[in-house]
Amino acid sequence: YISEEFVKVSPRLKAVAILSLQEPEEAAKELRRAVTELGLSGAMLAADGPFLLGKKALDPIYAEAERLNVPVAIHAAGNLKGRGFDEYMFTRLLHAHVLSHSGAQMRQMTSIIYEGVLEKFPKLNIAFLEAGCTWVPYWMDRLDEEFEFRGAEEAPLLTKNPSDYIRSDNVYVACEPEEQLLPETLKIIGDGSVLYATDYPHWDASYPDSLYELEAREDITDEQKHKILIDNPKKLYNL
Repeated sequence: YISEEFVKVSPRLKAVAILSLQEPEEAAKELRRAVTELGLSGAMLAADGPFLLGKKALDPIYAEAERLNVPVAIHAAGNLKGRGFDEYMFTRLLHAHVLSHSGAQMRQMTSIIYEGVLEKFPKLNIAFLEAGCTWVPYWMDRLDEEFEFRGAEEAPLLTKNPSDYIRSDNVYVACEPEEQLLPETLKIIGDGSVLYATDYPHWDASYPDSLYELEAREDITDEQKHKILIDNPKKLYNL
């Protein structure tokens, strides 16, 4: 539907394929069809649910994405149950929504980095979306600290510190315009790895105000704004 009604109608509109993970070999075939036949620009994998995205079983998906030169985006799934109500034991959306993105992204970044996905697929681009970006420096420190003690035994594929993979050109993360620690995060992870997203048409999206809010910030440079708004999304999605 999205290919026929949007992507093939206007070159300005792009989309990614949401892949079902129960059969990774079939998911890889579906990604190939989505890119080569439907004109889609990459894949989305659900951050929450029963799957750890670093597991070897999902390697066919990453191998195909690398071969096709398209990114894999990690994003929360589309149902409330899968977005944290059971996992975090909250009964109100206000409580669960705080963790539904951030907690899921932390879990999947841990799995992807420690299981060596970026070591096995060095040309693969991965984006962690809709949890903001200022959690990433904190999580890099956590990953590095634990890796120092048990990495040789429990993350044997890694040839460098987890933070080095996250700082590489292969990992992207979406920011929120109001994040107070955005300038510090850009210094730590690099301003070539952060991008802006409208979140339109979600109920809690503030677009276009969020765009103006980011443009009006005085604690990041015009060059950094250009990267966040234009250069980095173009690079990630090969636009």
